[in-house]
Amino acid sequence: MFKRNSVLDVMKHIKNKGLKVSTIIDVGVAYGTNGLYGVFDSVSYLMIEPLEEYQEVLKSIAKNILLFIQLLQLVVKKETLLLMYILI
Repeated sequence: MFKRNSVLDVMKHIKNKGLKVSTIIDVGVAYGTNGLYGVFDSVSYLMIEPLEEYQEVLKSIAKNILLFIQLLQLVVKKETLLLMYILI
């Protein structure tokens, strides 16, 4: 039986079982999700983080990822502004 001790263990197990992953979605990134990044080759990341204070953390994660999509939602005076950054 497979023991799930960490996200990294789960990701490696999924890869070893032969699952082909093209996109990984991380909702509520904050300081990043240890073990979620870097296991699969040629994968795209969709990272959603509504809090602006984590923007610098997202940029530092993006430096190590080939294709990184950051979705940042800002709420200003009852209006929603949606920004999308694509870094290649």
